[in-house]
Amino acid sequence: SYGPAEYYKCIKTQMNQLGSSQKPDMSKLTSEQRNAIESNCGWKNNSYGPAEYYKCIKTQMNQFGYKGN
Repeated sequence: SYGPAEYYKCIKTQMNQLGSSQKPDMSKLTSEQRNAIESNCGWKNNSYGPAEYYKCIKTQMNQFGYKGN
């Protein structure tokens, strides 16, 4: 057990990493593309938090030729 100090340190780190980023708009992707991205990136949200998850989505979208915003 790490206690509350480590918990709040983790939250602060995640918030700093997230900054002003938002989940990229995947509405222009096909359902197959969205499913592929979720399959490749979904675990990052649970393991590393939303900042890494969004970065993964943007990278995958770029591979499909879309620019994530």
